[in-house]
Amino acid sequence: AERALTLDGGSAWAWGHSAWIKAYRGEAMEAIEQFQIARALAPADSLNFLCSVGIASAQFQIARYEESVLWYKHALAENPAATWTNRFLAPTYILAGRAEEARRSFALFTAEFPGLTIADVRSGLPWNSHYIDRTADGLETLGMRPS
Repeated sequence: AERALTLDGGSAWAWGHSAWIKAYRGEAMEAIEQFQIARALAPADSLNFLCSVGIASAQFQIARYEESVLWYKHALAENPAATWTNRFLAPTYILAGRAEEARRSFALFTAEFPGLTIADVRSGLPWNSHYIDRTADGLETLGMRPS
């Protein structure tokens, strides 16, 4: 991603991929900035919802749960078929103190992915332990099986 940015600083793809690397590493503020740049460079991109998910994830990492909820909801508005985002939205609602919305989000998620466990979520993406531990705790609070 760094090389792609060096070659073409106007590439939304490069900014988005660099942002994901930063998000996975826990560099939330840098990730948010880069996701915003990617969105600005390609506002009509059909995959822009992934930048919204990234911003939501970065907001979650820095414990800005209300902001995270807004960005997850924005991502779902941009791509209603991306119901998998409820895997992260539901625990975000829990941490924001919005238990009823968390239960609804969790129900939507488990209806689509009924056999998924916390172990599956933990192994699914290369998130840093701080992020994935809070996600797993929220999912456990909502009743997801450990394994």
